[in-house]
Amino acid sequence: MSHSFVLASLASDRFPMAIFDGAVKGTVLLVVAWVVALVCRRCSAATRHLIWSTATAGLVMLPLATAWLPGWCLPWSVQWLAADPGVDLSRSFATANSVDSMPEEILDARPGDTGSTHSAGGRTLGAAEMREPVEEKDKAVTSAVVWLGRVWLFGAVALLLPTVVGWLSVQHLRRKYMTLASGPVAGRLAELAACYQIRRRVTLWECRSRQVPMTWGVWRPVVVLPTEAATWTRQRLDAVLRHELAHVARYDCLTQWVAQMARALHWFNPLAWHAVTRLRFEQEQACDDLVLAAGHSAADYAEQLLAVTSGRRSSRWAASAALSIGQARRLEHRLRTILDPNLRRSTLSLRQALRALFCGTVLLAPLAALDIGWAAEEPAAKAQAQNGDGDQKLSDDAEGGTKTDGELQRLREARTKVLEIYFRQLDTGKMTEGAIKGMLDALDDPYSEYLSPRQLADFDKQVGGNLVGIGAVLKTEAKEPEGVKIVVVTPLEDSPALKAGVGPDDEILAVDGNPIEGLALSEVIERVVGAKGTVVTLKLRHPGGDDVEIAIMRDQVNLPAIAGLRRGPDGHWDFWLDREHKIGYIHLQQFVPTTAVEMQNILGSLAKQDLHGLVLDLRACPGGMLSVAVEIANSFIAEGLIVSVKGRDKAPQEIKADGKAQFAEVPLVVLIDEQTASAAEVLTGALRQRKHTLLVGVRTFGKGSVQSIVNLGENQGALKLTTAFFQAPGGRNIDRHAEGGEWGIDPSDGSYVPLDAQQAARLDKFRRQRAVVRKSDAATLSDLTPEAVREQLSDPQLAAGLKALLARLKTGEFVAVGEPLPAEKPDGRREKLKAQQEALLKELRRLESELKVLDKSYELPTR
Repeated sequence: MSHSFVLASLASDRFPMAIFDGAVKGTVLLVVAWVVALVCRRCSAATRHLIWSTATAGLVMLPLATAWLPGWCLPWSVQWLAADPGVDLSRSFATANSVDSMPEEILDARPGDTGSTHSAGGRTLGAAEMREPVEEKDKAVTSAVVWLGRVWLFGAVALLLPTVVGWLSVQHLRRKYMTLASGPVAGRLAELAACYQIRRRVTLWECRSRQVPMTWGVWRPVVVLPTEAATWTRQRLDAVLRHELAHVARYDCLTQWVAQMARALHWFNPLAWHAVTRLRFEQEQACDDLVLAAGHSAADYAEQLLAVTSGRRSSRWAASAALSIGQARRLEHRLRTILDPNLRRSTLSLRQALRALFCGTVLLAPLAALDIGWAAEEPAAKAQAQNGDGDQKLSDDAEGGTKTDGELQRLREARTKVLEIYFRQLDTGKMTEGAIKGMLDALDDPYSEYLSPRQLADFDKQVGGNLVGIGAVLKTEAKEPEGVKIVVVTPLEDSPALKAGVGPDDEILAVDGNPIEGLALSEVIERVVGAKGTVVTLKLRHPGGDDVEIAIMRDQVNLPAIAGLRRGPDGHWDFWLDREHKIGYIHLQQFVPTTAVEMQNILGSLAKQDLHGLVLDLRACPGGMLSVAVEIANSFIAEGLIVSVKGRDKAPQEIKADGKAQFAEVPLVVLIDEQTASAAEVLTGALRQRKHTLLVGVRTFGKGSVQSIVNLGENQGALKLTTAFFQAPGGRNIDRHAEGGEWGIDPSDGSYVPLDAQQAARLDKFRRQRAVVRKSDAATLSDLTPEAVREQLSDPQLAAGLKALLARLKTGEFVAVGEPLPAEKPDGRREKLKAQQEALLKELRRLESELKVLDKSYELPTR
């Protein structure tokens, strides 16, 4: 069993359920055993021993019986989990059914256009990806589950360890034993074994280091006597041998091992410890009763037992795996029991044992079949009934349940017919995935989809920050005279690739000594990425024509979240747009966990240099984590509403400013376009209400819906479902698919600055060029005027924003820098579809080039 499998088992949502289920059922079983033993307190020790041995055996059999027997459900409300019905303990994402418990870590983003540029850190770069985060609260639940499993496993192993060590101790003592196959002691042992009707072969050993008689083994039992047993009187020898053979005849070793296993599985339950203690005591007393029933007087037997154990050393570890005749520190109560003339000392018949076994099975079977689980929220019908429409709602729900049953029956019937009649064997897994995708397609929601187990695993790595690689963006280029080549677009800042000397436009020739000619981009990336701390060797060809080999140690990759307008001489971003007028520039590229802290550091650095105004560029930002957007908004908004989240049939949940705004008075120009989406729209909508803010550009994308990840079970994938919508201050829906005629965030009136196709293409080219990390010979960066921004950077929107901000610093008011808002506000859909078309054509041309090289059919795998 691998370490990863153990961790996966401990993190599974079934594991805490199994512990909870076993704890409840085990407690019920032990309580019943305790009550029955209390009722039978005047019965013989053999009867009480049978009760406790049946209970401990039931504890061991419960998990197997629960898994094997068909069960019926008994909902069991557990408050600490019922409060979060959407929590999935195997993978804690945002709740799917409750907006009131909306996490501060919800990620949302718009769908992007998948291009041919990839990062060797393990994700697609270029257009935006949809990603959602793990909730902080649910992370704590998942962590608690994993630690619960580890604590339980540690306790179980710790309780089983003495038994294992005892068995090893017995095996070690084996070398000191001497088998007695003949002689008076061996002869007497054979006579008594026949008397007890023991058909198994009982071996008699003599040991010098063993002072107290001992028995172990089930199918090949062994009786160990000290060397001095040869000098014992016949009465003492007879009493000791009868006691040890009583253990053999009753299979007490097996009972004892099962009891120790039960205690290990339920070590957290005090009743399990009590059961093992009582079983051990009743076990010895039952053997004592057999000796007394053979004709030994109670006083003589007590005297012999005291003489055999008093002042004698017993093996500490061997006693965990074997049965010792007695220990001096526990002998007093036992001797009192032997000398008590009022106790019943009858033995059990086979019929009585079978009757007890039947009763135990009758109790164990329904208990194991009972499905004890934690209940979630009350059904919607019950909640609606409490709101006043009880009878009608319940009736509607009943009709809906009948209709749902019919639809499910139709689906099952269709699946059965396809499997029976279709002309070839089918992959039922693909059929199930297709059915799920079909259901989600019927929602007519572009953001609800099914994630396969592999997609979900990749998704977990991305949202969990587990991206490991060399930190380089790769792409394919045409190669003369024909074919394609893999080149480095740019290493990422502070990445292993940059530190190792990888530069822009380097061509990759080989990975770890293996040429990559003829490989697709995805195949090259799979060879480049790997486990953290491992080394990959790349053979590169620099733009000058020199071939070099570079060894790079893979490490955590920090994906770019914030960019400046230009890079300084050291290759790092310069966040000043106009140093003379103290105007800064920050481009938020995505809202990830580190964005807010990085933003605060940049703002703090600019503030120390007397920041007067800021251009916040949210163009082409796909969004990200809601909590990050709220945190950034709190830096600029002193009071008021930031955003509200509205779910189905629930009042909006309002998120307000915390009143700690450090930059509430800083004039702010926010650049937005048709690719500003999701959390970026949340931030834009919040800043719009601020009197020191001007929005420049065009209407945003209109992706204001909340998607929650709902796990379908271990290795079964997950559903990404829309569960709520964002509303900007004022009640306007951000999402274009929500109810209402208006959506998205519009620029300020008089600041509508659209781009034509040529301007958008030039701006996109400039963005790709500025993303390249390279050092410059320039000592300083010159300030930019609005005219220079328009001409040199081909960015009319930034030029307009800079112009408005300069006027605000000079006159105290923003000036109109664009057109009035059009009556029919275009949503940019045509431009977006055009861009998607160009991206697809580009991808087709690349595939055609690869096909010429490979001279065979090849399909680029998607992830």
